[in-house]
Amino acid sequence: MTQQFDLDEWTRGFEERIAVMRRRAEEASAALTEGESTHTTRDGSVTVTVGPSGALVDVRFGARAEGMSAPQLSTAIMAAYREAATASARRLQETMSGIVGADSQIMDVFKTHVPVPGEEDNR
Repeated sequence: MTQQFDLDEWTRGFEERIAVMRRRAEEASAALTEGESTHTTRDGSVTVTVGPSGALVDVRFGARAEGMSAPQLSTAIMAAYREAATASARRLQETMSGIVGADSQIMDVFKTHVPVPGEEDNR
């Protein structure tokens, strides 16, 4: 016996898959454009904010920064930056893995382009 092809059913299924893909694309777009991360050093001397891609957005200095030497201040800035960038990359990877699947090929490619600093293997 041959099975009858139902064009209306196929079209509904196709439209549902397209709607899911559109929703996932919107979620991915929001994840890639939102979500700054901020980190302040323990002593409060430096506060750094990075964008979702890890790009430096803002650096602020607390009162303790005034008494620091240039090398100390540089070290504090870089430490705060690394913490903020790590938090941003980790959050972005978590968001994207929920959208495209943690074990998907897309996620593997994403992890190579948006690695979490300090993690040896991001796959």
